[in-house]
Amino acid sequence: MSTLEALETMKANQILHVIADCPQSFQTVPEEVVKHGYELMREPERAGQDLHFFIRVLR
Repeated sequence: MSTLEALETMKANQILHVIADCPQSFQTVPEEVVKHGYELMREPERAGQDLHFFIRVLR
């Protein structure tokens, strides 16, 4: 399941925490999330080689 597919199944104000271990494959996540009407709660956080995204469903 992709990040956007997961978000589509969620309710308003729920938060999806995405952990990516291949940051280059997730470079477009922030812009795609906003483009589809979700909120990127803060800039992606790097922890070692992992990248953490926190995305809130608005609708």
